[in-house]
Amino acid sequence: HVPAVVLLRHLFERHMPQDSSPYTKTLQWVAQAAQRMHPAERTGWLHQLRLIYKPKRNFIKGLNEMHWPA
Repeated sequence: HVPAVVLLRHLFERHMPQDSSPYTKTLQWVAQAAQRMHPAERTGWLHQLRLIYKPKRNFIKGLNEMHWPA
């Protein structure tokens, strides 16, 4: 899963700066990467995204609507 996570995070980081609402593709990449991560890694990464992209309210809303197994 590690190579997939690296690729998905790279795609996200490359496209997020110019993306705009509704952030469909970037949220898909976040979901695909996050589901392949260890829960602690996922929690930390999602927390970072919430801090970095706080001004992008619809992106944050999309993150908050995602649910992960414990």
